[in-house]
Amino acid sequence: MLRYVIAYLATAVIFLGVDFVWLSRAIGFYKSELGDMIADKPNLAVAAIFYAIYVAGIVVLAVLPALREGSWITAVLSGAVLGLVAYATYDLTNLATLRQWSVTVAVVDIGAGGLFSDLNVLPDAVTNRTQPALPAATKASQIELLNPVGPARSGIWRSTHCTF
Repeated sequence: MLRYVIAYLATAVIFLGVDFVWLSRAIGFYKSELGDMIADKPNLAVAAIFYAIYVAGIVVLAVLPALREGSWITAVLSGAVLGLVAYATYDLTNLATLRQWSVTVAVVDIGAGGLFSDLNVLPDAVTNRTQPALPAATKASQIELLNPVGPARSGIWRSTHCTF
């Protein structure tokens, strides 16, 4: 369980940092493309809900599958697909339904979404690339949990079997 909490927190810190830098630098671009559609002050409560949900999505759909397979390539591909699908859903829906939505904003957002989702999974994928893949359960009623023993990234693992 601790591994999942650490994966979530690490992903949240990276995603928030990357998004903060991006939005701080790109606000002029968004204002020039979208004009008065941009709020003077963002709704931080709604933004917090988005970040909590999206970070959970990155962890569940990209980080954890990569750790199970022991493959940084899985992390990169899954992160890119998640980012492209999520941002394309948002931007293409806006492009289809809002008069002032810009094609340029849609293209930039979709590309940035794929890239930023990749940036979130890559550090974890690279630091965990030498750890063994999580084994598949041998029976539907048996789940094998792996718990790290010793310092982080040591590659030393203890196996715990749980039968339900």
